[in-house]
Amino acid sequence: MDYATITTSALVSVVLSVLVAARVAARQEKGRAQQRAQDEVRELAQPRWREARAVELGLAKPSRRPGTIVGDDLVFAGHVLAHADGLSPWRRRLVRRRLRRLFGRMWVDYLDVNPAAGNAWFSAWIKASLDDEEQPRRYRQRARSGVYSTALDEGSAPKAARRLRRHLGLLRRGV
Repeated sequence: MDYATITTSALVSVVLSVLVAARVAARQEKGRAQQRAQDEVRELAQPRWREARAVELGLAKPSRRPGTIVGDDLVFAGHVLAHADGLSPWRRRLVRRRLRRLFGRMWVDYLDVNPAAGNAWFSAWIKASLDDEEQPRRYRQRARSGVYSTALDEGSAPKAARRLRRHLGLLRRGV
């Protein structure tokens, strides 16, 4: 046996094992971070899913007046978008798409541009209203509201609450 060959083989094996171990550790940490982000989105959506389920089953009545804007909705969407940044790129796209269906494209686009606006919902609502007056054709009426705005209105059908619960269930799973 040639000692040079054995030494070279051992050195190559050590270098490769160190590189592979570092790569595996980095991928595991990235996976843990994505799982934490998915758990946070799930925790955010869970109470709203329960509320929609109670309305669907008739255990609770829809409490909103039709056409009113509830600031908690914008705060919720802002928090979900903030936690969605930790998800994998394809899950992040799916969560954004789900939020567009729940709240409307206008609000999700606005929160994409101004992430801090989710906490200051009143100023975000005023700014979005002013933008809407300046560019009235930018967003059609359908893009200004989503499933969430109509499902919990007084007089809405249980079918709307079922649809909302379905969307929130998919959001909880990050799909």
